[in-house]
Amino acid sequence: MMNRFKLNKRKRQWLFEFLKWVPDKPYNHVHYFFNYKRWLNQRNPSYYSDILFAMKMSKPSKLQVRCCDKATVKEYVREHGFSDHVIEPLDVQTDPADLQWESYALPYIVKVSNASHCNVEVRTKEDIEWAKKQLGYYSRLDHSVYYRENCYRYAKRSYVVEPRLGKPNETLADYKVHCFDGKPTYIQINYPDTQENDRVMIDFSNERVEYPFVSGRNSDTVWDIRPYLPTMYSISERLCQPFVFVRVDFLMVDEQLYVTEMTFYPSGGLVLRRSDRINLTWGSQIPWKGSDLRDGE
Repeated sequence: MMNRFKLNKRKRQWLFEFLKWVPDKPYNHVHYFFNYKRWLNQRNPSYYSDILFAMKMSKPSKLQVRCCDKATVKEYVREHGFSDHVIEPLDVQTDPADLQWESYALPYIVKVSNASHCNVEVRTKEDIEWAKKQLGYYSRLDHSVYYRENCYRYAKRSYVVEPRLGKPNETLADYKVHCFDGKPTYIQINYPDTQENDRVMIDFSNERVEYPFVSGRNSDTVWDIRPYLPTMYSISERLCQPFVFVRVDFLMVDEQLYVTEMTFYPSGGLVLRRSDRINLTWGSQIPWKGSDLRDGE
């Protein structure tokens, strides 16, 4: 985590707040062109990036709205029989003023439910005043203005307090299972951020998959996670069935897997900028019918 007593403010957030008055369609088309140097094909998308943009510009299904939210997705995971893989919240509030900062067992994390990278970590009592200010800043942001993800607009914002798992000062790896047409296919591992090159994409044989990360932080390391792949696959397969595409995100603590969230638009659809070939291959695996649901409704 960054310096915990320095407020983390979004770069150029003022610009995005100003641009929120620009309608979604021109905003997204210009945003897409700026990153891919080609025009978005919204009507007949074939690239993975085009499909994600077309999907996020469509009205989200009620199920997607439910599952994009870090608070309400927990119940969805429980309903599918995976209660043991849910990080049970210490508290959930719709108003940050109602959080009982002093009463939660340390350490803990407070997350904005319908946002990305808007978490504050409280390790000691001394962190609380900083955490309140940081969360106050996050609470004033419109988290849909940059990527224009409609599901976040429909999700009712809440503030989720969770125990901070793992050893003190330990950064945990993320496991992000990309699911296409009801099938878990690739796993992105984000190693602890103590490493400069900390990203790798593998398949369910634990073999590296060619994937050009935009950040260039491709790792030469491939952890052997074969003992955990059957569980990771079975959970992801159950959860992803209704959706044409979704990413199921996990943390692993003491060999126990926890579902942390479900992501429908990785980096807002701006991830595969370095290979049109892979972009087309990934897009061919998504049965786009004008809806985020596989049945097209």
